[in-house]
Amino acid sequence: MSERKRLTRIFKMHGLSIQASALDTLLDVVQREAEVGRNKADVNNVIFNIIDEIKDRRIQGGNGSGGRSSSVGNIVTSALLEDVVADFRRDAKDVSDEAVQLLDAFHMPRLDFDRMRKNFSLVQFGKEERTLYGEAVAKVDMFNQRYALIQQRILRQDIFQPKLVTNRLAR
Repeated sequence: MSERKRLTRIFKMHGLSIQASALDTLLDVVQREAEVGRNKADVNNVIFNIIDEIKDRRIQGGNGSGGRSSSVGNIVTSALLEDVVADFRRDAKDVSDEAVQLLDAFHMPRLDFDRMRKNFSLVQFGKEERTLYGEAVAKVDMFNQRYALIQQRILRQDIFQPKLVTNRLAR
């Protein structure tokens, strides 16, 4: 029995109908898994895991992929299959790459607080050379800005707000 018929029959046994384009995609996945050196049982486990994930997405009320792929009834489309396979191929490195972003401090604008306007503004750096170690003036400026932030937080606290005292004796 050919691999196409076998995969179609497996999907039908699980109550799913697979489109021809999705079947081609699944055949590519199966071939890649076989080339990696997995035996027949491992490849079958991969197929069953894909089927279970497709069923889970249908049960959860759609496909769980933001509306990009469609799973109408029991039909497995190629977009749905690609989403499922992409989710299985994600590893810890992919997840950590999404969660952590590295920003270059030498190209980031600096926030500066203007005491007169009482707001922050972005200070873009021009063509001057930025170094890892600042000058003494930069350290003084850092402590000055830190003091201004602490002063803002203190002034916003209810404890330090001026009290509105009503004069009851004037009545």
